[in-house]
Amino acid sequence: MQILNQRDYRSAKARLAQLEASLTTASVIDNLTNVTLSAELTTARQQALKAEREKLSREIQSYENLQASGEFSDEVRANELGLLPIVARVARRMSQKDLADRLEVSEQQIQRYESDRYATISLARYQRLLNILGVAVRSRLNPLTEDKAENRAAEIIVDSMLLAALRKHNVVQIPKGTSEEGISQILGTYIAEGEELIKGRALHKRRVRQEAVINETALQVWQSIALRKAVAERHKIKSRFNIVDTSWLSKLVRLSSRADGPKLAAELLREKGIILVTVQHLPHTLLDGAAMLLADGTPVIALTLRYDRLDSFWFTLLHEIGHVILHFNHGLDVGFIDNLDEIGDSSEEREADIFALSATIPDSTWETAPARFSRSSELVKKFANGLEIHPAIVAGRIRKERQDYKIFSDLVGSGLVRPQFADQFE
Repeated sequence: MQILNQRDYRSAKARLAQLEASLTTASVIDNLTNVTLSAELTTARQQALKAEREKLSREIQSYENLQASGEFSDEVRANELGLLPIVARVARRMSQKDLADRLEVSEQQIQRYESDRYATISLARYQRLLNILGVAVRSRLNPLTEDKAENRAAEIIVDSMLLAALRKHNVVQIPKGTSEEGISQILGTYIAEGEELIKGRALHKRRVRQEAVINETALQVWQSIALRKAVAERHKIKSRFNIVDTSWLSKLVRLSSRADGPKLAAELLREKGIILVTVQHLPHTLLDGAAMLLADGTPVIALTLRYDRLDSFWFTLLHEIGHVILHFNHGLDVGFIDNLDEIGDSSEEREADIFALSATIPDSTWETAPARFSRSSELVKKFANGLEIHPAIVAGRIRKERQDYKIFSDLVGSGLVRPQFADQFE
């Protein structure tokens, strides 16, 4: 249950009304492009909205039931202890102010505690809080997480290239001289802990080269790194993601015309409740990006930037946004891991590809664009300027369609992306 106070409840009711209204209108994506969505994308979008409506209805009903009955289960996992006092407060029909008065702190302090799931509260105050709420916590081991770690350790094959990359980028602490068994234990635990952060199963939907040798351990470690980064960035998001609102997408696409467009895109996504992180590409993964959900339902987009070019950045970003917009509750909950050099072999991948292309250049405009059939850089720039997008997007699409990566190499923005994420990408 994600509704934890009256403010969340009112917001959920408002979002449900938005969903109901959007599903009765002819268009399910507003202000994205000037073209009509294909039937395939319209169907996918409608499915996502319907699934969100059902989920939100269940959350509202659960909150109302909790308030009405005052009953809840205190059998929670360690990583849910921050939710326990919030659920207990709702069940006890106490407002945040009521609890603040009993705990002898300000109402704003309770709001801060609840916003970060009591991560900053002292142990003594936490115990006093539980006493006030009449909740007893019994200490016990979590065999499920321990078993996951053991199972992961047994599956890991120590790869010298992966080990060197992890040490170089200092993302997993593996002391020199550690035995192969010790390395397997460290990585197994790291992966198992990462899986606790994701809403669905790890590495469920993958788009990778079929004949390539893929290091499964590297894939799982990469995803765990991405999830940890996302959790660390979660406090920066400005609001909860609202699947109904897509009016910001046109603004996002226009940001591509700016020199600092990728950095501004990350800021805009945070404002809309989506976390964007970059994670070093690891050996034998062949990854461009991923779209996932944190356990609390926050969408995460992770990019490797293995091709440090603007055309690659914008297509990959919009492809992953396509997964968020089109597959929020039927696919995103188990995650998408993508190598975009490959042709998508699932309906979800085809839909995300079409979304990324349509979001930047309307299909009807592209079909007759002189720039599409030209080798003139000036024509490409003029066409891009008319659409308020970066010429790299047009050049990249032409190169992909013609399978000729020697043309327009001066327009694709090589070396202009990673420096904008220097704080994450080292």
